[in-house]
Amino acid sequence: MKKTKDYESFFAMYKSKDIVYPSAVARYFGINIKAAYEVCENRLNKDLRKLYMIKCPVCNCTLPDRFYSIVDIDRENEYVCNNCDTVFKINLNKDIYVYYEKTKGDLL
Repeated sequence: MKKTKDYESFFAMYKSKDIVYPSAVARYFGINIKAAYEVCENRLNKDLRKLYMIKCPVCNCTLPDRFYSIVDIDRENEYVCNNCDTVFKINLNKDIYVYYEKTKGDLL
């Protein structure tokens, strides 16, 4: 049985500052990842904001730093993976994940 697209109830399960993963949206609603990103994009400034996170190019673990704008990520800085201790400079095309962060409500 296919779930109805009750996006309000789904996003209400998240608390402020929780990370919303597009892959979780896709799994829950049985949609493809592109559609999941569109669902999240349509909720920007309502109860989500875009979140950029750096991933380790060696082990693919996500670093704990949260960035709310791509320009805030220092491309010259060296980052250290907490999981495998790799030291690396990021490649913006390969080492960035785009997620979403739950907000309390409407962003003005």
